Amino acid sequence: MLEVIDTVSSQDELNNPKWMKEANAILLVCSLTSKKSLKGLGYYINMRKRLEIDAPIILVASKLDKVGERKLTKEELQEFAIKNNIDHVFETSAASNENVTQTFIVLARHAFYNYNFANIWKKIAKGESVRDTKIDHKNKCILS
Repeated sequence: MLEVIDTVSSQDELNNPKWMKEANAILLVCSLTSKKSLKGLGYYINMRKRLEIDAPIILVASKLDKVGERKLTKEELQEFAIKNNIDHVFETSAASNENVTQTFIVLARHAFYNYNFANIWKKIAKGESVRDTKIDHKNKCILS
C-alpha cells in the first residue's frame, strides 16, 4: 500500500513535521506558470534539512500544457534540484496526463526502497539477523 499525504489541503499536516519524519519519499509540486511556487518549496526543503530526513525528494513541475504561460525554465528547475539535493524532476500535465504515471512509479519505487533499506539497517544496528526479513509493502509518501 502506498499512502500519500497531501499537505496543501490539510493545515494540520502542514504544521506538524511528524508527517515528514515518517516519509519514505517526498513529492514536492510547483507550477511551471509561477516562479513563486518553486520558491515556496524552500519551506519543505529547510524542514527536511532541519529534521535530518533522508527521504528522497521528487520535484514535480505541473501545468506543462500551459505553454504560453510558462515562467520556469528547465534550467531553473535543474538548478533548484541540484542545489537542494533533489533526486528527480518531472514536468507534468494533469490535463493531458503527461508524465503523471511515470512520476508516481518513481515515487513508489523510492518509497519502497527507502522504507525497506532503512528497516534492514535498523536490524543490523541492533545486531539482529536480516536473513528472514520480510519486505513490507506499506509506505508513506508526501504530496505537497
